[in-house]
Amino acid sequence: TFFNKNKLNLLDVGSGTGIFTIGMIGKKYDITALEPNKDSVDFIKSKSKSKIDVIQGDFLKINLKKFKKYDMITFNKVLEHVEKPILFLKKSLKLINSKNLIYVEVPDAIAINDKEEGKNREEFGLGHHHVFTKKSLKNLLRQSNIKILKIKQVREPSSKYTIFAFGSKK
Repeated sequence: TFFNKNKLNLLDVGSGTGIFTIGMIGKKYDITALEPNKDSVDFIKSKSKSKIDVIQGDFLKINLKKFKKYDMITFNKVLEHVEKPILFLKKSLKLINSKNLIYVEVPDAIAINDKEEGKNREEFGLGHHHVFTKKSLKNLLRQSNIKILKIKQVREPSSKYTIFAFGSKK
């Protein structure tokens, strides 16, 4: 396997209501969720029954001394909400172990071609500072010193257009 460890340290940045992190309970992860919204933090704590270490804060402002080192850091539908995603990703590299995996998932700008909704789709919603193409996500990851292991465009069962990527610290 990639890590050769019994339990992996996972940091999920921008956890929202914790759908991803709560779904990881019971798997071989020691999970930390970082979320700026207090209501979401309280929800994750309640639903996870304290099986997830939940930290409230803005990732760009928070002191990294509150964190340990992680084997995997995930950004699920987060970077489109961040004004400076390169700073965000570069800061995360300070928290990663030598053997590491970074997962990024963002809305795909190809959604603009959707015949029914086009520019009115959720991918272009309020609160999004960015929309990505496969090429722009590759550029973002490279500028952030992340080696791309896999990048793929998908259409989710929910009909969202998404690009996901796996990478590691160079």
